[in-house]
Amino acid sequence: MSKVFPFIKKEIKETLPVVIFFFVMFHLVAITQALLLKDYGITTEGAAVATAFALIIAKVILIVDKLPLMRVFEHRPAIYTIAWKTFIFGVITLLFRFIEETIPVAFKYRSIRAATVHFFQDLSWSHFWAIQLWLTVSLALFCTAAELIDECGAARVKKRLLGSKSDSPKDS
Repeated sequence: MSKVFPFIKKEIKETLPVVIFFFVMFHLVAITQALLLKDYGITTEGAAVATAFALIIAKVILIVDKLPLMRVFEHRPAIYTIAWKTFIFGVITLLFRFIEETIPVAFKYRSIRAATVHFFQDLSWSHFWAIQLWLTVSLALFCTAAELIDECGAARVKKRLLGSKSDSPKDS
């Protein structure tokens, strides 16, 4: 039991920043999607879906990031790692978006095949790629920040971004 709490604390500490990042990112996407769909009179359950996907994607990203595949460019300049991780994470979000679009249709038509056909024929591709672009740029920012934090150290980045009590001007 004494090993459980430190493990849970470590998991929360590791997961929380990623969940917050993806929470904000997916809500920005949901707002964008709602604004785009408003012109067509289509409603969306954006907030609930965005929250669920933020939690799922954050954990998937953390798991995938631990795979040896993600350290292919570890001895090269950071830009290689950033580009590689952005690509891999982009593919993951693309797959999740495909699942997100096909599951409701699969339930409606009771067929994965029909849902896939619907996805490729009836989907607004300009809308789909606009959202994917948002996600990819956000992932690139996330990967860049993560690499900088890994290189410089979390404490140093936190001090530079937020300062410390010793950095504040003293009142006379």
